[in-house]
Amino acid sequence: MPSIQPLKVAVASGDEDLADHLTRLIQDDLAALYGEDDVDAEEHDEFQAMVQEMILSKSPPTEEPGTWQALIRRLAVLWKLDVKSDYSFNQRGWHHYGCWGPYRKMLTGCITVDSLKLLEYLDLGRPLRGNTVEDDGCLFAWLDPDEVIRLEEELSSLEESAIVMEELQDFHELLTECLDEVAQQQHALLLLAN
Repeated sequence: MPSIQPLKVAVASGDEDLADHLTRLIQDDLAALYGEDDVDAEEHDEFQAMVQEMILSKSPPTEEPGTWQALIRRLAVLWKLDVKSDYSFNQRGWHHYGCWGPYRKMLTGCITVDSLKLLEYLDLGRPLRGNTVEDDGCLFAWLDPDEVIRLEEELSSLEESAIVMEELQDFHELLTECLDEVAQQQHALLLLAN
């Protein structure tokens, strides 16, 4: 997406109009999913609590719930942000969950501390304004455009022999390809997982 800034500004903004728009969008999504008369009240209340915590709280929580990824998706729609998501990297879906840690460990000593930190964000999450992201079965992370460029340049310049785990070669190639595409657009990278 072009910038993460609108998402960061939304957290603890107290913007009641934004909260109302987001709530209506969630209600419409749930009605489309379950039918107007069959919306699960508990799920509806969970989303309401998330909107309250993310948008209407007085200050950002120290630990941002990973479930906010559901709100982040909807905010991107609401704001008509130019989000591109049809990267080959995304086709691996849940397979990514087990790759990030071993991938970072494999590259320790092969890439800079800065690049390892950027990979750590993608592995463990990166909050919008808090200190951490709670991995509650969902996760979100982001990299600014300059961070995408730095990470792509370093990963793409690695010797082939650095990828010592054969099962991570495909992961490495797809990640580097995705970073290259995002870097060419000079966009931020937003990772949403559930």
